[in-house]
Amino acid sequence: MNDFEVIFREIKKDLGDIIKIEDYLVIENKKASIVLSTVRFMGSIEVLVDFTYDFFISHIESENSFRFKTIKFEKIIDLINEIKRDINDLRELECAYIEGSNFV
Repeated sequence: MNDFEVIFREIKKDLGDIIKIEDYLVIENKKASIVLSTVRFMGSIEVLVDFTYDFFISHIESENSFRFKTIKFEKIIDLINEIKRDINDLRELECAYIEGSNFV
């Protein structure tokens, strides 16, 4: 199993019922791109073979984007833990919106 498969397997474990995978693409074993969505938000994850990680969240209707980040990791476990935190942030945004915190 290559690093991208390990990362994807770990991401799938944390999605729950609120977040779904819209797209997963590996380009020449050099880059993985994963698009996540909830009812109101989408998240974009990109991972390069050297563990450089890009993430952002957008509100689907307004197309406002926020929570941009690019980080380079040395260890795959640190990268996976950061992705899990970002997935949790996406989940919390959706839940806050459902509960009436219309902040977008």
